[in-house]
Amino acid sequence: MNNSNVWRKKKKDRFASWPKRVLALVVMGFCLFVGIDNSHLLLDGLALLKPLEPGSYGLVRQSVDEAYTQRLFSGRQPAAPPPAASMGGESGAEAPPPEEDGGENTVNALLKDAFLGINGLATGAMGQRELNGIVKLDNGYICPYLSEKQDLGYQISKTLELARRAEQNGSKFVFVMAPHQIDKYDPQLPSGVTDVRNEMADDFLAALGEAGVASIDIRELMRAEGFNHYAGFFRTDHHWTPQTSVWAVDRVMRELEAWGWLDTEGIDLSLDDFGAVGEGVRFYGTNAERTGAAFAGEPPDTLYNVLPNEELTLRLRPYDGAEYDEPVSFEAAFRNWQYAVYDEVQGPDAYYLYKTLYDYHVLNESAPIQSNLTLICDSFGVPFQSFAACYVEELYCFQGRQHPDMLSSIQRSDIVMVLYTPNSLDILDEDSGIFEF
Repeated sequence: MNNSNVWRKKKKDRFASWPKRVLALVVMGFCLFVGIDNSHLLLDGLALLKPLEPGSYGLVRQSVDEAYTQRLFSGRQPAAPPPAASMGGESGAEAPPPEEDGGENTVNALLKDAFLGINGLATGAMGQRELNGIVKLDNGYICPYLSEKQDLGYQISKTLELARRAEQNGSKFVFVMAPHQIDKYDPQLPSGVTDVRNEMADDFLAALGEAGVASIDIRELMRAEGFNHYAGFFRTDHHWTPQTSVWAVDRVMRELEAWGWLDTEGIDLSLDDFGAVGEGVRFYGTNAERTGAAFAGEPPDTLYNVLPNEELTLRLRPYDGAEYDEPVSFEAAFRNWQYAVYDEVQGPDAYYLYKTLYDYHVLNESAPIQSNLTLICDSFGVPFQSFAACYVEELYCFQGRQHPDMLSSIQRSDIVMVLYTPNSLDILDEDSGIFEF
């Protein structure tokens, strides 16, 4: 091959390699952009490798002001307002110390965040609103969605079976439908995306009604009282906020009182008796865990917890124990706050703001309602159980799975309550056993 041909071949090869080089530069630039955009993740992760200074994680009691009221309710004056702006009831319980992480999971979490960040950023750049089973609504909330209805025959039959069992034991039975993050009446879904979970919840409640089983639909209570649905949820987590949960407990108790199910002439505990605690941490939550920060957007600056204003003492008894333990405070019994160690959601799951006392009975000797309540619930019931214990004398709480003490608790209960969110209706027994009562 002469020199002229060799030169032409090299020139041709150089031109052929240009598209690959350009593509490589684009990918490198994209990754650099994502890396800079998510640099706070790395800094947050490295910062948590250093121990916190003593006293640097103290609680700050904050009131729920008028801005919260306006945000939570729109238009109509609510029959039951959200937690009042009360500064009382400082608890003597100290905040628990931060958990030790040691950096063991930090690298894996950072790598996962990086991949999620790249994927989320690319998805947003292409104008897509769906990622890993999460949809971004028109109002910026990111929510799980289900596009096809599922058969609910098993879930309905198991619930009816539990209702009959409770009634045979002389207990009242009620199914409480917690709200779905996507509003039934204002879904805010982008064009071409459907979510059927609210429709499945309607079908489920209709089947219970046809069988004569009592139910309370918190979605309808929220709408009737002008409750701002989306303000009652975290923007990047599928759970309701503690403020919404304490409102729901109060509203459900008053509904049961109106039915004549509670042995009291009037509940002398109200939402004015609860106040909010500002935790002051970055919080993304369950939905953002599946999409990354780039898709989810900025998390709220402050995560609020709700506690009774006045000191409240409770007594706990393990299911396998004969006696109740010594009295403890509400915070000691239910509050489960740990300062966030670094993970892929940059903070705690809202589910873990309150303890899951699935292994204990709770006795409140100063309760305004001298009734026993068995609560069977999913994760929405974790904060609900905490506030319900402020109202009733005895509370027995279970996950939606068979427990050796569940039947005996039902036999001792005045009211048996199942509280599930529409998200739980498509969970079959082979997946989690949540309807294996």
